[in-house]
Amino acid sequence: MSKVVGYKRCRSGLNNQKHCLLGLLAHAVETSADITLPLLANFATDGRGALSEIRFEDIFDIQRFMSMAGQLGVAVRTGEPVENVNFHDMFQIGSRVSRECSDASQALSRLFWRNLRPAAPLEGRIREFARTTFESKAVQAVVQLRIEPDWQSYVNTGMRAAEGEDTTTSYQAILTKVANTFGGSVSPLYVTCDETQVPIEEVNRYASEVLNLLLVWKSQVVGSAIPADELCLRTTIDFELALRSKIFIGTTRSTFANTVCMTKTALEPDADAQYFIYNLPGQLLERRRDGGIYADVLDAIRSS
Repeated sequence: MSKVVGYKRCRSGLNNQKHCLLGLLAHAVETSADITLPLLANFATDGRGALSEIRFEDIFDIQRFMSMAGQLGVAVRTGEPVENVNFHDMFQIGSRVSRECSDASQALSRLFWRNLRPAAPLEGRIREFARTTFESKAVQAVVQLRIEPDWQSYVNTGMRAAEGEDTTTSYQAILTKVANTFGGSVSPLYVTCDETQVPIEEVNRYASEVLNLLLVWKSQVVGSAIPADELCLRTTIDFELALRSKIFIGTTRSTFANTVCMTKTALEPDADAQYFIYNLPGQLLERRRDGGIYADVLDAIRSS
Protein backbone atom coordinates (compact mmCIF):
# COMPACT_ATOMS: atom_id res chain seq x y z
CA MET A 1 0.00 0.00 0.00
CA SER A 2 1.25 3.49 -0.86
CA LYS A 3 2.15 5.87 1.91
CA VAL A 4 -0.28 8.73 2.48
CA VAL A 5 0.80 12.36 2.73
CA GLY A 6 -1.11 15.49 3.62
CA TYR A 7 -1.48 18.58 5.80
CA LYS A 8 -4.50 19.66 7.82
CA ARG A 9 -4.89 23.18 6.41
CA CYS A 10 -3.00 26.07 4.83
CA ARG A 11 -3.29 29.33 6.76
CA SER A 12 -3.40 31.71 3.83
CA GLY A 13 -5.73 33.08 1.17
CA LEU A 14 -7.62 30.67 -1.07
CA ASN A 15 -5.38 30.99 -4.12
CA ASN A 16 -2.32 30.30 -2.00
CA GLN A 17 -4.21 27.27 -0.69
CA LYS A 18 -4.67 26.12 -4.29
CA HIS A 19 -0.91 26.28 -4.86
CA CYS A 20 -0.33 24.28 -1.67
CA LEU A 21 -2.65 21.63 -3.06
CA LEU A 22 -0.80 21.60 -6.39
CA GLY A 23 2.43 21.16 -4.44
CA LEU A 24 0.94 18.27 -2.46
CA LEU A 25 -0.13 16.55 -5.66
CA ALA A 26 3.28 17.07 -7.28
CA HIS A 27 4.99 15.75 -4.14
CA ALA A 28 2.74 12.67 -4.18
CA VAL A 29 3.52 11.99 -7.84
CA GLU A 30 7.25 12.33 -7.21
CA THR A 31 7.25 10.05 -4.14
CA SER A 32 4.63 7.53 -5.35
CA ALA A 33 2.32 8.46 -2.50
CA ASP A 34 -1.42 8.91 -2.03
CA ILE A 35 -2.89 12.02 -0.42
CA THR A 36 -5.54 13.22 1.98
CA LEU A 37 -7.32 16.46 1.17
CA PRO A 38 -6.86 19.41 3.52
CA LEU A 39 -9.57 21.50 5.07
CA LEU A 40 -9.98 24.91 3.47
CA ALA A 41 -9.53 27.98 5.64
CA ASN A 42 -11.66 31.10 5.55
CA PHE A 43 -8.55 33.20 6.01
CA ALA A 44 -8.87 36.93 6.74
CA THR A 45 -6.09 39.24 5.55
CA ASP A 46 -6.81 41.88 8.19
CA GLY A 47 -4.92 40.11 10.96
CA ARG A 48 -7.74 37.88 12.22
CA GLY A 49 -6.27 34.81 10.51
CA ALA A 50 -8.29 31.66 9.88
CA LEU A 51 -11.88 32.42 10.92
CA SER A 52 -13.23 28.94 10.24
CA GLU A 53 -12.63 25.77 8.26
CA ILE A 54 -14.74 24.19 5.55
CA ARG A 55 -14.59 20.96 3.60
CA PHE A 56 -12.82 20.76 0.27
CA GLU A 57 -16.03 19.63 -1.43
CA ASP A 58 -17.91 22.73 -0.23
CA ILE A 59 -15.90 24.75 -2.75
CA PHE A 60 -14.41 22.33 -5.28
CA ASP A 61 -15.72 19.42 -7.35
CA ILE A 62 -14.19 16.55 -5.38
CA GLN A 63 -15.08 13.82 -7.87
CA ARG A 64 -13.45 15.73 -10.71
CA PHE A 65 -10.36 16.31 -8.59
CA MET A 66 -10.14 12.66 -7.54
CA SER A 67 -10.46 11.53 -11.16
CA MET A 68 -7.65 13.86 -12.17
CA ALA A 69 -5.41 12.65 -9.34
CA GLY A 70 -6.16 9.07 -10.38
CA GLN A 71 -4.85 9.81 -13.86
CA LEU A 72 -1.53 10.58 -12.16
CA GLY A 73 -1.58 7.39 -10.10
CA VAL A 74 -2.49 9.23 -6.89
CA ALA A 75 -5.46 8.08 -4.80
CA VAL A 76 -7.34 10.46 -2.52
CA ARG A 77 -7.68 8.74 0.84
CA THR A 78 -9.60 9.58 4.01
CA GLY A 79 -8.27 9.68 7.54
CA GLU A 80 -5.10 11.08 9.06
CA PRO A 81 -2.06 11.07 6.77
CA VAL A 82 0.79 8.74 7.60
CA GLU A 83 3.25 11.51 6.75
CA ASN A 84 2.37 15.09 7.64
CA VAL A 85 3.99 17.57 5.29
CA ASN A 86 4.49 21.28 5.85
CA PHE A 87 2.06 23.42 3.87
CA HIS A 88 4.74 26.10 3.40
CA ASP A 89 6.89 23.51 1.63
CA MET A 90 3.92 22.43 -0.47
CA PHE A 91 3.29 26.05 -1.47
CA GLN A 92 6.88 26.38 -2.66
CA ILE A 93 6.59 23.17 -4.68
CA GLY A 94 3.27 24.26 -6.18
CA SER A 95 4.63 27.67 -7.11
CA ARG A 96 7.67 26.08 -8.73
CA VAL A 97 5.60 23.60 -10.74
CA SER A 98 3.23 26.29 -11.99
CA ARG A 99 6.13 28.49 -13.12
CA GLU A 100 8.56 25.96 -14.55
CA CYS A 101 8.56 25.87 -18.33
CA SER A 102 9.43 22.18 -18.67
CA ASP A 103 6.90 20.06 -20.54
CA ALA A 104 6.33 17.83 -17.50
CA SER A 105 5.69 20.70 -15.11
CA GLN A 106 3.40 22.55 -17.49
CA ALA A 107 1.47 19.36 -18.26
CA LEU A 108 0.89 18.74 -14.54
CA SER A 109 0.06 22.39 -13.87
CA ARG A 110 -2.49 22.64 -16.67
CA LEU A 111 -4.10 19.32 -15.74
CA PHE A 112 -4.44 20.57 -12.18
CA TRP A 113 -5.93 23.97 -13.04
CA ARG A 114 -8.26 22.42 -15.58
CA ASN A 115 -9.74 20.15 -12.93
CA LEU A 116 -9.74 22.29 -9.78
CA ARG A 117 -13.19 23.67 -10.51
CA PRO A 118 -16.16 24.73 -8.38
CA ALA A 119 -18.51 22.13 -6.95
CA ALA A 120 -21.77 21.80 -8.91
CA PRO A 121 -24.02 23.65 -6.42
CA LEU A 122 -21.57 26.54 -6.23
CA GLU A 123 -21.13 26.57 -10.01
CA GLY A 124 -24.87 27.11 -10.36
CA ARG A 125 -24.74 30.14 -8.07
CA ILE A 126 -21.71 31.51 -9.92
CA ARG A 127 -23.57 31.34 -13.22
CA GLU A 128 -26.36 33.42 -11.71
CA PHE A 129 -23.85 35.97 -10.40
CA ALA A 130 -22.15 36.03 -13.81
CA ARG A 131 -25.46 36.76 -15.53
CA THR A 132 -26.07 39.61 -13.11
CA THR A 133 -22.56 40.95 -13.67
CA PHE A 134 -22.14 40.69 -17.42
CA GLU A 135 -25.74 40.90 -18.61
CA SER A 136 -27.82 42.87 -16.10
CA LYS A 137 -25.03 45.24 -15.08
CA ALA A 138 -23.27 45.11 -18.50
CA VAL A 139 -19.78 44.83 -17.02
CA GLN A 140 -17.09 45.09 -19.71
CA ALA A 141 -13.97 44.15 -17.77
CA VAL A 142 -12.70 43.03 -14.36
CA VAL A 143 -9.96 44.89 -12.47
CA GLN A 144 -8.09 43.73 -9.41
CA LEU A 145 -7.51 46.49 -6.87
CA ARG A 146 -4.82 44.91 -4.70
CA ILE A 147 -4.56 47.86 -2.35
CA GLU A 148 -5.58 46.40 1.01
CA PRO A 149 -3.39 47.10 4.08
CA ASP A 150 -1.89 43.59 4.11
CA TRP A 151 -0.71 44.10 0.53
CA GLN A 152 0.68 47.54 1.32
CA SER A 153 2.67 45.95 4.15
CA TYR A 154 3.97 43.22 1.83
CA VAL A 155 5.01 45.75 -0.81
CA ASN A 156 6.84 47.83 1.78
CA THR A 157 8.60 45.03 3.64
CA GLY A 158 8.64 41.74 1.75
CA MET A 159 8.31 42.16 -2.00
CA ARG A 160 11.39 41.75 -4.16
CA ALA A 161 10.34 44.09 -6.92
CA ALA A 162 12.11 44.26 -10.25
CA GLU A 163 14.08 47.39 -11.04
CA GLY A 164 11.66 50.14 -12.09
CA GLU A 165 8.57 48.05 -11.33
CA ASP A 166 5.47 50.05 -10.40
CA THR A 167 4.47 48.65 -7.01
CA THR A 168 1.70 51.16 -6.46
CA THR A 169 -1.06 50.43 -3.99
CA SER A 170 -2.96 53.55 -5.05
CA TYR A 171 -6.41 53.02 -6.52
CA GLN A 172 -6.05 56.39 -8.26
CA ALA A 173 -2.92 55.26 -10.09
CA ILE A 174 -4.36 51.87 -11.07
CA LEU A 175 -7.68 53.21 -12.32
CA THR A 176 -5.96 56.08 -14.15
CA LYS A 177 -3.92 53.54 -16.09
CA VAL A 178 -7.14 51.71 -16.95
CA ALA A 179 -8.74 54.92 -18.20
CA ASN A 180 -5.62 55.95 -20.12
CA THR A 181 -5.52 52.58 -21.88
CA PHE A 182 -9.19 51.96 -22.62
CA GLY A 183 -11.02 55.23 -22.11
CA GLY A 184 -14.63 54.51 -21.24
CA SER A 185 -14.89 51.30 -23.26
CA VAL A 186 -14.35 49.13 -20.16
CA SER A 187 -17.06 50.84 -18.13
CA PRO A 188 -18.85 49.44 -16.13
CA LEU A 189 -15.85 47.81 -14.50
CA TYR A 190 -16.12 45.03 -11.90
CA VAL A 191 -13.68 45.36 -8.98
CA THR A 192 -12.10 42.38 -7.19
CA CYS A 193 -10.79 43.10 -3.70
CA ASP A 194 -11.53 42.63 -0.02
CA GLU A 195 -14.29 45.20 0.20
CA THR A 196 -14.06 45.41 3.99
CA GLN A 197 -10.55 46.83 3.58
CA VAL A 198 -11.21 49.34 0.78
CA PRO A 199 -12.95 52.78 0.93
CA ILE A 200 -15.63 51.94 -1.64
CA GLU A 201 -17.44 55.28 -1.71
CA GLU A 202 -14.19 57.19 -2.06
CA VAL A 203 -13.04 54.94 -4.91
CA ASN A 204 -16.43 55.21 -6.63
CA ARG A 205 -16.34 58.99 -6.43
CA TYR A 206 -12.85 59.24 -7.91
CA ALA A 207 -13.63 56.76 -10.69
CA SER A 208 -16.85 58.55 -11.64
CA GLU A 209 -15.92 62.20 -11.23
CA VAL A 210 -12.30 62.11 -12.42
CA LEU A 211 -12.18 59.20 -14.87
CA ASN A 212 -15.80 58.78 -15.96
CA LEU A 213 -15.72 55.11 -14.99
CA LEU A 214 -18.60 53.25 -13.36
CA LEU A 215 -17.52 50.58 -10.89
CA VAL A 216 -19.44 47.46 -9.87
CA TRP A 217 -18.63 45.69 -6.61
CA LYS A 218 -19.18 42.15 -5.39
CA SER A 219 -21.59 43.43 -2.74
CA GLN A 220 -23.79 44.80 -5.52
CA VAL A 221 -23.84 41.42 -7.25
CA VAL A 222 -24.22 38.95 -4.38
CA GLY A 223 -25.97 41.18 -1.86
CA SER A 224 -26.49 39.26 1.38
CA ALA A 225 -26.41 35.87 -0.37
CA ILE A 226 -22.82 35.22 0.76
CA PRO A 227 -21.99 36.16 4.38
CA ALA A 228 -18.98 38.43 4.86
CA ASP A 229 -17.01 35.77 6.77
CA GLU A 230 -17.41 33.13 4.02
CA LEU A 231 -14.12 34.24 2.52
CA CYS A 232 -13.46 31.15 0.37
CA LEU A 233 -16.85 31.57 -1.29
CA ARG A 234 -16.37 35.29 -1.82
CA THR A 235 -12.90 34.80 -3.28
CA THR A 236 -14.19 32.05 -5.57
CA ILE A 237 -16.90 34.36 -6.91
CA ASP A 238 -14.36 37.08 -7.68
CA PHE A 239 -12.08 34.49 -9.27
CA GLU A 240 -14.76 32.97 -11.47
CA LEU A 241 -16.03 36.37 -12.64
CA ALA A 242 -12.47 37.37 -13.54
CA LEU A 243 -12.10 34.07 -15.38
CA ARG A 244 -15.27 34.71 -17.40
CA SER A 245 -14.42 38.32 -18.28
CA LYS A 246 -13.18 39.19 -21.77
CA ILE A 247 -10.70 41.60 -20.17
CA PHE A 248 -8.96 41.09 -16.83
CA ILE A 249 -6.55 43.60 -15.28
CA GLY A 250 -4.28 42.71 -12.39
CA THR A 251 -0.72 42.60 -11.08
CA THR A 252 1.84 39.89 -11.80
CA ARG A 253 2.73 39.89 -8.09
CA SER A 254 -0.65 38.50 -7.10
CA THR A 255 -1.34 34.78 -6.78
CA PHE A 256 -5.00 35.55 -7.53
CA ALA A 257 -4.24 37.31 -10.82
CA ASN A 258 -1.68 34.76 -11.95
CA THR A 259 -3.96 31.83 -11.11
CA VAL A 260 -6.81 33.39 -13.11
CA CYS A 261 -4.50 33.48 -16.13
CA MET A 262 -3.17 29.95 -15.58
CA THR A 263 -6.67 28.53 -15.19
CA LYS A 264 -7.94 30.29 -18.31
CA THR A 265 -4.96 28.96 -20.28
CA ALA A 266 -5.61 25.43 -19.00
CA LEU A 267 -9.33 25.52 -19.77
CA GLU A 268 -9.13 27.36 -23.10
CA PRO A 269 -5.58 27.14 -24.48
CA ASP A 270 -6.60 28.67 -27.82
CA ALA A 271 -8.63 31.54 -26.35
CA ASP A 272 -7.53 35.07 -27.15
CA ALA A 273 -7.54 36.11 -23.51
CA GLN A 274 -7.03 39.81 -22.93
CA TYR A 275 -5.11 39.99 -19.70
CA PHE A 276 -3.42 43.22 -18.71
CA ILE A 277 -1.06 44.24 -15.91
CA TYR A 278 -0.72 47.53 -14.08
CA ASN A 279 2.60 47.01 -12.29
CA LEU A 280 4.69 47.97 -15.31
CA PRO A 281 6.23 51.47 -15.26
CA GLY A 282 4.39 54.16 -17.20
CA GLN A 283 0.88 55.52 -17.50
CA LEU A 284 -0.65 52.65 -19.47
CA LEU A 285 -1.51 49.02 -18.89
CA GLU A 286 0.45 46.37 -20.75
CA ARG A 287 -0.90 43.11 -22.11
CA ARG A 288 0.57 40.03 -20.49
CA ARG A 289 1.40 37.08 -22.71
CA ASP A 290 2.76 34.47 -20.31
CA GLY A 291 -0.39 32.62 -19.31
CA GLY A 292 0.14 33.72 -15.71
CA ILE A 293 3.47 31.97 -15.20
CA TYR A 294 5.76 34.86 -14.31
CA ALA A 295 5.82 37.32 -11.41
CA ASP A 296 8.38 39.52 -13.18
CA VAL A 297 6.62 42.12 -15.31
CA LEU A 298 9.11 42.03 -18.18
CA ASP A 299 8.92 38.24 -18.42
CA ALA A 300 5.12 38.43 -18.36
CA ILE A 301 4.87 40.71 -21.37
CA ARG A 302 7.61 39.06 -23.44
CA SER A 303 6.58 35.43 -23.17
CA SER A 304 4.11 33.76 -25.53
